[in-house]
Amino acid sequence: MEYAVLLNIIMKFPLKIVFLKLLHLKLYMQLNTLEVMIHLKIIVQLKL
Repeated sequence: MEYAVLLNIIMKFPLKIVFLKLLHLKLYMQLNTLEVMIHLKIIVQLKL
């Protein structure tokens, strides 16, 4: 399922653009998880 979607994206766009988009998405998701963890720490500290 996911591979088919990825293949469709690769067929529609140049490979370099797809790679950059995937890399950007990965970095964005890592930043999001970091932000969530920081917010959770702040919330825990405020409750204590």
